[in-house]
Amino acid sequence: MCNSIRDEDTDFGEMSSCKPPKQTLFLPSQRLDEIDLSHLSDIEKQQLLAVLDRHADVFSDSPRLYKDVKHSIPVTADFKPRRLKEYKIPEK
Repeated sequence: MCNSIRDEDTDFGEMSSCKPPKQTLFLPSQRLDEIDLSHLSDIEKQQLLAVLDRHADVFSDSPRLYKDVKHSIPVTADFKPRRLKEYKIPEK
């Protein structure tokens, strides 16, 4: 069941809403631990962090689905897909 309260509803008295807290936006380079980059040279670290920050708009803490890419696999006219054997999944 889904209910909502509208501005014109008076059953609950005067209602006010809270503004969500402002999120502090961190660049991707500020989210990484130095230990994760320890295998890179200083120049490689700088280059990687620069690329991550330049494209910060594509990174998110919550997973999302991107639907704007269409994918196709070209096949020959005589192509027949293989029928694979089913396998059991353990109940555990």
